[in-house]
Amino acid sequence: MDGMSWANAAELVHSLADEQDHWAPASWRPRDHRGRPAGALPPVLASVPSLTQVSRAHFFAGRFVKDAGDEGNGKDPLRWAANRHLGKHVPEGEAPVLLLKDKVMTEQGLHPEAVRLIREREEGQTPRAVALVINAIDDQLKAGQQLRIACTADRIKPLREILVLAAQAGRAVLLIADHGHELGDRMKRQGPRGEGGHRWRPLHDGEAPRDFERRLPAGGTWKPRSAEAVAAIWDSRCCYGQPRFGEHGGLSLAEVVAPAILVAPDALFEARPGVEDEALRIQRVDEPGWWRFMPPRAIEAQPARGPRSVAPGQLELIPAPATPAPPPARSPLVERLRRSPAFKAHAADLPPAHVHQALELLGEIVLAGDQVGDEELARRANVMPYRLAGAVARLGEVLNHDGYAVVEHDLTGRQVRLNRVLLSQLFEFEG
Repeated sequence: MDGMSWANAAELVHSLADEQDHWAPASWRPRDHRGRPAGALPPVLASVPSLTQVSRAHFFAGRFVKDAGDEGNGKDPLRWAANRHLGKHVPEGEAPVLLLKDKVMTEQGLHPEAVRLIREREEGQTPRAVALVINAIDDQLKAGQQLRIACTADRIKPLREILVLAAQAGRAVLLIADHGHELGDRMKRQGPRGEGGHRWRPLHDGEAPRDFERRLPAGGTWKPRSAEAVAAIWDSRCCYGQPRFGEHGGLSLAEVVAPAILVAPDALFEARPGVEDEALRIQRVDEPGWWRFMPPRAIEAQPARGPRSVAPGQLELIPAPATPAPPPARSPLVERLRRSPAFKAHAADLPPAHVHQALELLGEIVLAGDQVGDEELARRANVMPYRLAGAVARLGEVLNHDGYAVVEHDLTGRQVRLNRVLLSQLFEFEG
């Protein structure tokens, strides 16, 4: 997904849950990131300067390519075919295949070659990794600042068909970007655009970088052949020339931290009869409350880690907290309900796991003030949005008693309400 920033990725991944196969991030993590919180995705850094021809070349080659910025993207399929890390993901004796823009879409839809490669697994052939380049986001970055197109599965034309075919073939999909971008509407011109780009320029004959730039090291980064080095802009408010909708090439976090999210359809983790692949079980995207204008909530303290070394002059992105965060609040109402003899007798014939899950959901409703919207409750309870109705129905099976509805789910208004007085009366405890 050329030019996809983390902001684009968050919007896109949220839209995938509404697709027919309910796609979401899979639980798989690289070895060094296993055991971390479910929503903590491993960071991936783009090559710098964060230009398409540089970052893509290094990614597809699986190594540093000295002349990447001078060769363009036409050699990317050859780089991918020679990538030594991909041997076990293609049939023996064959090379990995990468399809660029002209082999991904036609006027009628997804290109027949892309369809054939994705369907190999469905048709029982030896499966291979299928690599496709989608330029939709990067193409929009070149537009003016007055138009923004939502980054959702229904707006990015080839993506929906790719997901449908992938689900039918039992495939997961890795959404990955070569680099991110900064929005141009907050940038101020720092002079005309010269030999370089909007967010970088070549340095010649001992020329020094300006205050809002950094000189890239000569080893391990690309530079034009005629230049001594490259200066890249780190300040998200600066650019050369007139900025467009989005710009990249610099060193800001939005440009350099690239999304890499493995997504899977809901049913893939149990696609083989009798086998559940926990690495492919889907999970919610970790959403901070401020996305929905909600106040912050206490979070559980993370295990203490050893001392972290930070190079001189470098910022520590995630400083260690001075004091551990308090544990999440628990509802006194739910605790009194657990101890109620009437509730214990009522729940004795129900599966313990069923009751536990119901009370956890009840606790979130109580902490939200006895009434909460569907989306917010799903976020608080870490439930996929399309599963919330079933979770509330199971809660009703546990709490609704003698024909009385303690929990009401207003599907039209998309609200869940708790009748606290009725709950305490039915199960004979002080509410």
